Amino acid sequence: MNTRQITALSVATLALAAFPSCAVVDDSARRVPSQLPIEIIDLAGKKLKASKAYETESHLYVVGSATRIAGYHLNASAHVDVQLLDQKNQIIANRAEDIDAKHPRFAQAQRNQYSFTASFPIETARSAASIRILFHESAHLKP
Repeated sequence: MNTRQITALSVATLALAAFPSCAVVDDSARRVPSQLPIEIIDLAGKKLKASKAYETESHLYVVGSATRIAGYHLNASAHVDVQLLDQKNQIIANRAEDIDAKHPRFAQAQRNQYSFTASFPIETARSAASIRILFHESAHLKP
């Protein structure tokens, strides 16, 4: 380590010691797989790969990826709608998430692989019976 790195590390350590409430707590160690079934609707065909969901103390996270197939380029407006459904298949929560090749969670992502992450408050997720993910190649049409 050079002097600049040691100084930066010392400042960061002092800041966390002085303001412990400002420290970011990583609760990824306390995440558990969600038991909610996931339905994937990909009318474009074979672009969405398997998704998974997990819960933390405060949120339900739904993560997944899409793979570009040969000769196909993903539109900039391509996205997924991640929906939480109740027992009657009624939507109780919906998130439209961009599909991003450079998502920070997947910095090591392979070329031609695009990822998405949606989160919901755990209170909302606990009233859900399932998760539906819909792939859209372009933006929704406005009426």
